[in-house]
Amino acid sequence: MLAGQLALIAAAVFAGAALYVNIVEQPARLTLDDTALLQQWQPSYKRGFVMQAPLAIVAFLLGVLAWWQTGAWLWLLGGALMIADWPYTLLGIMPTNNKLTGADPASAGTETRKLIETWAGLHAVRTALGFAAMLVFLWASLREAAPKFAVSARQRAQCCVEQFLMLQARVVPSSAHEPGGQYPSLGHGLCPLAASDLSLCASAKIA
Repeated sequence: MLAGQLALIAAAVFAGAALYVNIVEQPARLTLDDTALLQQWQPSYKRGFVMQAPLAIVAFLLGVLAWWQTGAWLWLLGGALMIADWPYTLLGIMPTNNKLTGADPASAGTETRKLIETWAGLHAVRTALGFAAMLVFLWASLREAAPKFAVSARQRAQCCVEQFLMLQARVVPSSAHEPGGQYPSLGHGLCPLAASDLSLCASAKIA
């Protein structure tokens, strides 16, 4: 499912970028003086918005598309978590954003520093939303892949049993056995299995 995999990638990029701000950029800029701190935050925020806002929309749309194509509700849940970043930003963070973007760096002081610290805490929620969406998309991807893997394992087990039965039916002179009782022909028949799989073949069961 291409749409789902792309949704997972978009959510992972969003979450990674958001986490970088929280654990790298924010602690680093807090070491600056008040004026330099505000001067760094203002353009950084604008660039971050240009990157992350479209990512949230793209991941949401891809999640909805994956849900529409598969009917799996997890894709829709992941998309909802991604798009939740928009109302949260508009309602929960925008008042703080507006104060900081409108502030004059020349008048920066303790108040603007506290606002930037508050903003970082609010931004951490967006980071959590991004990671939650990424994990949900990953879950959806694994669930989608699970039936295919089960079919492959079933086919392998069937092949394994058939190979074992064929070997049991053969009359093989004892001199043809390798040390340890291994059949030298094992792995060269219908099923490409290693000699070490003989015990697994013997116990394999097909439902």
